[in-house]
Amino acid sequence: VINSSTTAIDNTRPNATTLSPVNSGNASGTITVRAGANDTFTGVINVTFQFRNSTNQTSRELATLNTGTIFAGEWTASYNTAQLADGRYNITFNATDFAGNNNMTDIHQNFTVTIDNTIPNGTILSPANATNIRGFFSINASVNDSLSKVSNVSFRLRSPGVEGTLAFAALATGTTDQGVWNATFNSSTVPN
Repeated sequence: VINSSTTAIDNTRPNATTLSPVNSGNASGTITVRAGANDTFTGVINVTFQFRNSTNQTSRELATLNTGTIFAGEWTASYNTAQLADGRYNITFNATDFAGNNNMTDIHQNFTVTIDNTIPNGTILSPANATNIRGFFSINASVNDSLSKVSNVSFRLRSPGVEGTLAFAALATGTTDQGVWNATFNSSTVPN
C-alpha cells in the first residue's frame, strides 16, 4: 500500500480592497463596512477590520462573506460607530488565506472616515419667538458642526393639525462648519 498526499504551497498574500465606507466620508450610527478579498489558490479564510486614530484603537471585528466565494468575494460587517469617540479614523481590512498569508489594506493611513455622532448645534436668530408675521419673511439660524460640517438646513412652518411648508435654507454668511443659514417663506401658504 502506498500512501500519497497532496500539499499546496501558497506564499502569495490574498488581494484585499476597501469598498465602504467612502474614503474621506462621514459616518454615524451603525454602518456597513465592506471589503473585497480574493485568493485564487487556497481561498480567503477570514477578513477583519479595524478603525484607528492617533489616540484610540478598536479591537478587530470579524466580517462575514456576503457575496461570492472564498476565492473572490465581498466581506461585510455592521459596526456601531457610537463605540468610538468622534474624530477622524483610518480604516483597515486584513484578509487572511487558508495558508496563513495576510494582506492589510490601507495600512499607511490613506483611507479615512470621519466618525461624527454629535448633532449640529442650531439657534433661530430671526424672527423672534412669538412674533406676529404676514406676507413674505426670512428665517435665519446660526448652525454649526465643526467636525463633519453642515451639509444642509431646512425649516418647516407648522400650524396645529397641519404639517406645514418645508423650505431649504442657503448659507448666507460664514462657512459650512459655522454659519448663518436663511430661507424666505410666504406666510399665506400656511393657515392662520
